[in-house]
Amino acid sequence: MRYFILLLLAGCTPENGEALQRFGDALQGKQDEIKECEKLGFKPDTEAFANCRLQIRAMNTHKSSQTNRTMHCSRDAVGNYNCY
Repeated sequence: MRYFILLLLAGCTPENGEALQRFGDALQGKQDEIKECEKLGFKPDTEAFANCRLQIRAMNTHKSSQTNRTMHCSRDAVGNYNCY
């Protein structure tokens, strides 16, 4: 396995390096999902475990879309802030 990774990295060009980085990030995200669901007590290879991973992926997607958004806030007549 170690030699395969070295051979893979040896052929990297900048374009391939970016793709490899995205692949590594996706793989790390998958491992994080698995660890989190196991920590929550779900058993691998069950429907509940798969649902847990889907929920975590959805939450992470929502979080990343929220961090890339600009918040707009205004005050109403009473002084309350309304942000969207």
